[in-house]
Amino acid sequence: MTFLFCISRSKTVADSSSKPSDGVNDFERQLQELFDEVKMMIKMGNKNDAMDLLQANYEFVKEQINAGSRGIEEAATLDIIALGYMAIGDLKSVGFILNKVTFFFLVCCVFNLIHVFEILC
Repeated sequence: MTFLFCISRSKTVADSSSKPSDGVNDFERQLQELFDEVKMMIKMGNKNDAMDLLQANYEFVKEQINAGSRGIEEAATLDIIALGYMAIGDLKSVGFILNKVTFFFLVCCVFNLIHVFEILC
């Protein structure tokens, strides 16, 4: 049995502006739940289900990034996905995802530098 546990931002900007820590805590809780679910699947011998769950979440984050989201949430989610693959023992996937995180971080830095340059000029 496989199911999809995708991380998503359910709070709007207006919701999180009144209580900024609630959005962060909710997101951290969702990441912890994802990792806990992966660990539980592994302990129960359901590595394939755990890999399906990680892959589904990877695809979800990839769609967010392709749509223009470039925040700490995407990087943190990729990091948790890499930890999940590490727990499974799939080091090839860990390397692939960590390369994505590194590339993602570099792209974000370049975009930020371009934005700062545009402001200064």
